[in-house]
Order: sequence, then C-alpha cells, then structure tokens
Amino acid sequence: MTLNEQHIIDEQAAYWHIANREPLANEAHNEFERWLQKEEHRNAYDALLQIETLFQTLPQEMQNSLVQESTPQKRVFTAYFKPLAAAAVVIFACIGIFEAYAYSQFKRTHEIQTAYEAQEILLPDASKVRMDASTKLSITYYDTKREVFLTQGQATFEVTKNEKRPFIVKSPHLDVSVLGTYFSVSYLNDLTSIYVLNGSVQINERANNALLATLKKGESLVFDGKSAHLLFVKPFDTAKFALWTKGIVSFDKTPLMQALQSFGRYNDLAFVTSEFDPSLVYVTGSFQSKDVDKFLFALRNIYSFKIERHEKRIVISPKTEALK
Repeated sequence: MTLNEQHIIDEQAAYWHIANREPLANEAHNEFERWLQKEEHRNAYDALLQIETLFQTLPQEMQNSLVQESTPQKRVFTAYFKPLAAAAVVIFACIGIFEAYAYSQFKRTHEIQTAYEAQEILLPDASKVRMDASTKLSITYYDTKREVFLTQGQATFEVTKNEKRPFIVKSPHLDVSVLGTYFSVSYLNDLTSIYVLNGSVQINERANNALLATLKKGESLVFDGKSAHLLFVKPFDTAKFALWTKGIVSFDKTPLMQALQSFGRYNDLAFVTSEFDPSLVYVTGSFQSKDVDKFLFALRNIYSFKIERHEKRIVISPKTEALK
C-alpha cells in the first residue's frame, strides 16, 4: 500500500468517526459496515479511536492549539454525509499533527486512568499498551527514550523495537528497560510484578540504580517495595500470562482480602469482612472478573460464610464460630 492510499483510508476513517457520533441511517450504516470489513480499514478506524483517546489527555490549551494548526483541505467524501466532510478533515488533520508532533517528539506527560474496564492504547511508534481496570499510568516520549510510569494497577506492553529510543516502564521502585518485547508490569499493594512473554527486559532498582535482574521469555520477578527486597525470580506458565486481558482473575492460595480487592478493581462494589481475620482465609480458583456472584457463592459453600448485600456494599461474616 502506498502512503497516498493509506492517507485516503485514514481520512475515510476520520469521516466515519464523525458520522458515527449521531445514529446513522440504514443505508449509511450498511455502507459503514461494508467499509469496515477490510482489515486495513478496521485498523485505521481503531487506531484513530485510540489516538483520539490520547488526544483527550492533553491540556485544553494544547488541544485548541492543535486544532488551530490543522488546515482543512478539500476532499471527496461519500454522498451520505457531505456536511460532515469539513469536520472529518479537521479531526484527521488535528490528530495527524498530534501524532506526528505533540506525541512523538514533545516532552509532555500524558496521564491516563481507567475505571472498571480495560483499555488498549496504540502508541505512535506502533507499540501497544493494554491497561487493566483501575490502573493509572503516565506516558512521556523524548528524543532518546520512551517512558511509562505505572503508579497503580497493571498493564501489558508490546514494544516496537527502536535501539535509539529504548522503552522504559517505571513503577515506584523499579525501572524496566527494553528495546522490543512483550511483557506485563503490575504494581499492587506495594508489590511490583513483572512477567516476560517474549524478548527480554533489564530491571534496575531505582533507589540505588543497581541492576536487579535480567528476565528472558517465560521468566517473572516480584519485588516488595515496603521491605525493598526481591522476593523471587522464577519461570511462570506463559499460558496464564496476563489473564486479566481475557477478563479472568486467578487465585492460588491468595489471601481473601487480596482476592476481594481484585474483584473491586472491576466492579463498583465495597467488600467488608466482619468477625473474622481475612488474612487466615486463602482462596484458589479462576473466575470471570465481572462474575462476583459466582465467587461469593463459592465462599458461602466452601467456608460457610454469610453474605449480606446492602446496595453496593457486601458484608462477609462467618455463620459459625469456626472462623471467628
């Protein structure tokens, strides 16, 4: 595909993005669905949605500046939405400027936070970041490096190789440096966990800039920020890599409170334990992250817990004296 052909497809994607802000007439909707069937069209449309999400993280002043810098040009669009053509070109030109200048070269930090749903972000260099629910990170591009600071939650990173611009993921205690690989980083309860699915990563402890470990495909690491100790480096089952991307939470002798916190990341619910020590209860199993009822059903039957619901508040207490 030539650059000009890709440019036309990108403009068409911008046009359909504008058109879909209002309900489409049947004929127009059918045309959009036919257009979307081609893989290159779908990729362009999805990329535009992701870039627009990043655009929204910019300060309002910069958004306005980019809009002013964009120069609409006359294009030929489908007959159904000719009044939207100008708006589509503005969006396309504006996002084009944002992608080429404001994001790839600028030294500005973008902060992105998810609520109860995961979100995937396509970066300008084609690297992909998939954020779990209840995750917060910031992204900064420099001339000599690409930086992500993960302050809460977990994310996977599929990094496009660029030897002149290494990709660095930071948690509050560790720096993970890569050239091109696929790995995940989580920062939960002051524990930083790193799993490498492909390639390799170099991990440094930020406090003293000392090399902590180099992980290769199929290796993992967990670091305790409270004690500043490396808990372990060991192989992991790659089939279980980032199960949260499939909507699954998995527990293996996990303390109950930690398991409840995991469900709380995906559901607008508050969990309260009463009349027992949750640190003495461990759970094992895999569940759909949105299927809280199945998990509570298991608790009720395995541990004889009493489950009480008060709107968005769930109280867990023992039926018997066994766990008190």
